[in-house]
Amino acid sequence: MKRKTRTENIQNGESLAKLCTETAEDILGTVERKRKKWISDETWNPINELKRIKGETSSAHTMETKAAAQRLYQKMNKRVIRAVRRDKIKWAEKLSKQVQTATQKNNAREL
Repeated sequence: MKRKTRTENIQNGESLAKLCTETAEDILGTVERKRKKWISDETWNPINELKRIKGETSSAHTMETKAAAQRLYQKMNKRVIRAVRRDKIKWAEKLSKQVQTATQKNNAREL
């Protein structure tokens, strides 16, 4: 009978855990948050890229790769924040124009 070492047991456990999570994601799918109305589709691409970079940062093996990923994350995060802020301002302006036209027409149902 072959005796397994501790590292083999750990590797088997990790592969089993990975298999379970992959199967659960395939069957159940991943949970996605509800999208905000005011965030445009063009902004969602950088947001998803930001999530990917965050995963790279947390799974980096060396300090150099982690530092590089963190710098990239910071730059991308600034872009995302600016884009989201811009989208929210556009949405608020659009909403205020709708309210303004509804009040000019004396149409309270649109409000």
